[in-house]
Amino acid sequence: MECVIVKSKLIASVAYYRDTQKLRVWFHNGRSTTHENITSEVFQNLVSAESPGFYYQYYIATRRKSRATRPGNVRKLAAAIAVAVAMLGASSFSTDHTQKHVQVAASRK
Repeated sequence: MECVIVKSKLIASVAYYRDTQKLRVWFHNGRSTTHENITSEVFQNLVSAESPGFYYQYYIATRRKSRATRPGNVRKLAAAIAVAVAMLGASSFSTDHTQKHVQVAASRK
């Protein structure tokens, strides 16, 4: 993996996984996205572009498959898993963040 902090108003940093040809992009607003089938040439062009934000929007964002994530989605997913585990009768779930959700779900039975 190669991780680069770029000088851009849009993009905070990027990581390129050469073995899987995936590009992960972190934005200044806290969101991130992963693009597949990115060649090393496209990655090098992105990090060396005069405007990485423009290059990303024009050459990558509109033409490549992506999987976007938002910071809140991970917490919501963890809470949903904890509720499902509690409803299935598991005795514990290890994260403190989801413990209150497990207790609420268990009390609803």
